[in-house]
Amino acid sequence: MHLASRLDRCATLPPLRARVAASRALVPLVPPPRLAATIATIAAELPPPPPPGARSTQKHNRTHGLLLQLRALVTGALDRGGGGGGGGGGGGG
Repeated sequence: MHLASRLDRCATLPPLRARVAASRALVPLVPPPRLAATIATIAAELPPPPPPGARSTQKHNRTHGLLLQLRALVTGALDRGGGGGGGGGGGGG
C-alpha cells in the first residue's frame, strides 16, 4: 500500500491527533510542482453541505481530516515559499 493512501486512511480516524499527524505527514510528500493539483484533488473530495433543515449524514472525521490536510499543505507552501515574517506565527485558537 502506498504511503499517501495510508495517510488518507489515518486522516479519517476518530482520534484528533491521528488526523493532525496525518495532515502534517502529507506535507513533505507532495513535491512543489504537484502542490496545486494535490490541493485541488483534496478540495474536490470535500462533501457538499446538506440542504437547509436536513440532517447531516456526513462523516465529520473525514471532512475534518480533509480540511486539516488542506490547511497543512497551504501552510507548508507558504513556509516553503519564504514569507519573511519572523517566528512562524503560531497563535490562533
